[in-house]
Amino acid sequence: ARETFLDPTLKSTYRKSLDSLNACIKECLKHCQREPTNTLAREFLLSAYQQKAEVLAAALTFPSR
Repeated sequence: ARETFLDPTLKSTYRKSLDSLNACIKECLKHCQREPTNTLAREFLLSAYQQKAEVLAAALTFPSR
């Protein structure tokens, strides 16, 4: 809902970031399911979730128009 108040350029960047992170998370999850002992895949997955949390938190700090 808050996304509707973002500047169109900022909104586009925000969406692209989330789409990219969601794709990364999906890919990492696949690797973790195929190879549960793959610690590198788990680290990438954790990193992607952390980055997504940061992007979502940053979006909450943008002032409304």
